[in-house]
Amino acid sequence: MHEPFIEKSRLLIKFKKYDKAIEFLKKGLQNDIENPIYYDLLGRCYFHLKDFLTCQKFYQKANKLNTTNAMYWLRLAEVNLQLKKLDVAERHVKNCQEINPNLPDAYYLLAAISFEKRKYRIAIVECDKALKLFPEHKNSLELKGIVLTVLNQLDEAEEINKNALNINPNSEKALANYGWNELRKGNVEKAKELFIEILQKDPSNLHALTGYKNAIRGRNKLQKILMKMEILYSQSPFIRFLYFTSILFVSTIILIYRIENFSEPFGQLILDSLLFFFITLYIPFKVLPQFSVVILMRDKIGKQIISKRRKLSGLISLGVILLGILALFCSLLRDDIPPFLGMLIIMVGIWIIAVSYTHLTLPTNREV
Repeated sequence: MHEPFIEKSRLLIKFKKYDKAIEFLKKGLQNDIENPIYYDLLGRCYFHLKDFLTCQKFYQKANKLNTTNAMYWLRLAEVNLQLKKLDVAERHVKNCQEINPNLPDAYYLLAAISFEKRKYRIAIVECDKALKLFPEHKNSLELKGIVLTVLNQLDEAEEINKNALNINPNSEKALANYGWNELRKGNVEKAKELFIEILQKDPSNLHALTGYKNAIRGRNKLQKILMKMEILYSQSPFIRFLYFTSILFVSTIILIYRIENFSEPFGQLILDSLLFFFITLYIPFKVLPQFSVVILMRDKIGKQIISKRRKLSGLISLGVILLGILALFCSLLRDDIPPFLGMLIIMVGIWIIAVSYTHLTLPTNREV
């Protein structure tokens, strides 16, 4: 009786007319409130509109009315993944697989959940399971390409990205993955061309936009070195351990030297050491790569990325840092100016940069 509402709504969803589809579905729902299909389709509309909380309510209702439908469990998992409820999403996928263990989308969602949890090796295993069931599964190929790039397995990532593009030449995500792969290899101009190609079609593509931000700050040798430092630091636990250990060691040596050679209160000595730790921690791997974008606004897309307010904050922070250096210099000439004051001012300047430019670093899981 109410099939026309459902069919018409499916057609509207196909043509991305979600608001109109919601109107039709709610009309049909008034006369058939126990039909899970209505709730499922409403959930899909709100999912595409990125209203994930409303989407979750409709998916839960559809699932409650029909607990044996594997796809209802799968969609519940998908929306919980978007809401960052990873354990709940994983549980829903397991429920789906108990009903139907041969759905590639279920293994893809498990891979996506593992990626969010930074369990990259498990994510690859789950992608492979999906691809074993369906070798041309687009989402699994694209995600595997991202994971391999994150793990710095660039040759394998390039092969996967090419396969994804062969299957779907218009895949913006696969093209962006290919751009990231070129960026990691140091082919900055090639990466930039790929990102621009995507951004010209879809300026809101976050994966490409983040990649382009990194590409524009890799134009000269110094910036390329800083980018490689950041990549190495982000990918190698040993490098991170070695770096933190060396920072702690240097801070301890400075603390001992200050205690033996200066008569300042012990609390100030501890503060000096802590300030030095945070300053040196931020400079090589966070602040310098982020701050370098301030001087790179030479093209149209670049100017759109960095707002005037953010560029102004960069210049202000530079002024604060110079003021801190001046204070440190004055502390050497005058006894009434404590050295920690200059270090404190420098730290304030660095934190202004860190807060202003945090989103310009390498991509997070959410961004990809």
